Amino acid sequence: MSYYEAAYYKNKRKNSMNKDEEKSFISKLFSTSDRGIQGSTGRIYPRSRLIGLILAVILVIYGFTFIKKDGAGSSELSNGSFYSVIFDAGSTGSRIHVYTFTKETGKLELLDELFEQVKPGLSSYAEDIPGAIKSIDDLLQHAKDKIPSSQWADTPLELKATAGLRLLKPEQAEGILDGVRKLLKDSPFKVGDNAVEIMEGSDEGINAWMTINFLLGSLGGSGLEHTVPTIDLGGGSMQLTFHPKEDGTSASAPEGYVLQKTAFGDTFDIYTHSYLGLGLMSAREQLFGGPPSDGSKIVVQSPCFKQGKSITWSNAKHDYEITGSEGGYQACLGMASSAVNKNNIDKPKEIINGEIFAFSYFFDRASEAGLIDAENGGKTKVQSFRQAAEKACSSDDSSEWQCTDLCLISAILDAFGLPEDQNLQIAKKINGAETQWTLGDSFHLM
Repeated sequence: MSYYEAAYYKNKRKNSMNKDEEKSFISKLFSTSDRGIQGSTGRIYPRSRLIGLILAVILVIYGFTFIKKDGAGSSELSNGSFYSVIFDAGSTGSRIHVYTFTKETGKLELLDELFEQVKPGLSSYAEDIPGAIKSIDDLLQHAKDKIPSSQWADTPLELKATAGLRLLKPEQAEGILDGVRKLLKDSPFKVGDNAVEIMEGSDEGINAWMTINFLLGSLGGSGLEHTVPTIDLGGGSMQLTFHPKEDGTSASAPEGYVLQKTAFGDTFDIYTHSYLGLGLMSAREQLFGGPPSDGSKIVVQSPCFKQGKSITWSNAKHDYEITGSEGGYQACLGMASSAVNKNNIDKPKEIINGEIFAFSYFFDRASEAGLIDAENGGKTKVQSFRQAAEKACSSDDSSEWQCTDLCLISAILDAFGLPEDQNLQIAKKINGAETQWTLGDSFHLM
């Protein structure tokens, strides 16, 4: 039974018991039998019944007022639940995650997640700071609607920007963050001094790994030996993260790739690296010879599109005019591999032939290609992406970007040294919760 199902039935039993107690109280209050409230003997006479009726009405009115005042009602306040609010200011959009937790069983449990998003991302507002602020303010309202007002002041809130703002000029990124920081500092939630900032790529990878392994039941549950490596393919960057279990992994890793982390009472090593510029949108730019250094439009021919096909595309204010050319799958995959391999990707041997959890754009593109279930995700192989890329590059029915993106994903998996028959577990949600770094970020706030 999942966390959500357990919490649902537990609260249902509790609410049922409360209703039974209320019925018992009311029936005794108006009873004309020989036994009164709390088992006292004697008859309840009409005047006492009138007083009881008045008291009952007052209690009903008070209860209604309390529920209305606190939005979600006293049931959410009485079951030991608490909240966190995390904004993910990504390269392609901004998202809000409102998490509801409990520790009633003695360990942390996730009861619910509210998820909403807006597009474009904050990096698109380099010349429009009021627009950036409004995009976050619109999302903030969802947190106010979800969380009882009596708990706003105790609910921690953070906004972490990822690769999109890292790619802007520092003065542009800081101008946006200053505006958003003031908005959130003035909000009724608990906002720390460092709550609004650009997140380090290593933190993004670690928090995503913590999210996945918490939802799978290993982190804070069955133990670190059962944790799985994760690859998070975002729009602007990609992260590989895992807990080294083999001798020699940490020693052979490049400097700075292995860090020490403490979570759920355990202190352990964690291998993580963020490849800025190898998120799917940024990888496209590299494939087309970008990003432009002077802000001018890049005009390019690409075998990743059908000959004669012409499209325009923009990413992070960089403009491209792309015309399809001869070559098809083999030429597109070759260009994708050249672009990816310029980024000097490390090949840790420990992740080869083991279980790997891949998500974000891995899920989107695998779902579009029919490699996994569009709702529940599933397991596929490395070679399946290559086969899907070949099919997309030769088909007139595939979507516009399938050939390009599947070739880039195939090149990335190959750059890690993964064999073609290696399994990849891919999902957008686990037990109803989004597979994003935001949940992992919540843990250090508790």
